[in-house]
Amino acid sequence: MFNFGSRQRISATQAYENLKKDTSIIVLDVRTRQEFEGDGHIENALNLSVELVQNKATQMLKDKDATIYVVCYSGSRSAMAVSILKSLGYTNVFDLGGMAGWPFEVVYE
Repeated sequence: MFNFGSRQRISATQAYENLKKDTSIIVLDVRTRQEFEGDGHIENALNLSVELVQNKATQMLKDKDATIYVVCYSGSRSAMAVSILKSLGYTNVFDLGGMAGWPFEVVYE
């Protein structure tokens, strides 16, 4: 059981401004690979579907104190992923919500 009530939220505008200033911030997109590639994603985002976060996050995200912004399509998978990451010991994780609410540019692969 994950606690969704304690997650830290960040707005798209604040995230966008922070990402322009700090290139060390990690954007973790927890949509499927098909959504990530086909619907576009935030530049330099890492893709790890929410189903794989529990078992693969520590391999992909080595620094548990790194700033991580988690995004999905609508916000429900990002909330789940934030809770999972916190349960794994990540300390600076923010729920960016969904790409549906991202008004800035996206890239396609």
